[in-house]
Amino acid sequence: MQRLFLGWSVALVLGLTGCAAGRSTWFLLEANKAWKDARDAGAEQAAAYEFQKASLYRDKAFEEWGYCQYGDAEELFREVATLSHTAEQVALHGEEERELMEELEQGAEDLPDDFEFEGDEWLD
Repeated sequence: MQRLFLGWSVALVLGLTGCAAGRSTWFLLEANKAWKDARDAGAEQAAAYEFQKASLYRDKAFEEWGYCQYGDAEELFREVATLSHTAEQVALHGEEERELMEELEQGAEDLPDDFEFEGDEWLD
């Protein structure tokens, strides 16, 4: 526990001071946690495309980080976190969530007319 606290403290201090290695390490930790959460949610099967893409970006990000290309690694780790979160949501909520997210990503300004939000009784 003490070791974990020390690791997070060092990452936080380095990130706040603008140290490139520290900032990229912070994003490494966040992306890795998001990737593991997606894997634990069953995204390997339920959201194979998103999870595979996140895995490939993760591998490339670790490679860049290993070669001290911290700026590139940080960008890739951010993308890994985004893709992993999407994969986790698809795994947890299914195909409808994926279709909605893809539509929103394509710049849809409004939700489709046939979209029904479950649990909208509080809006009345």
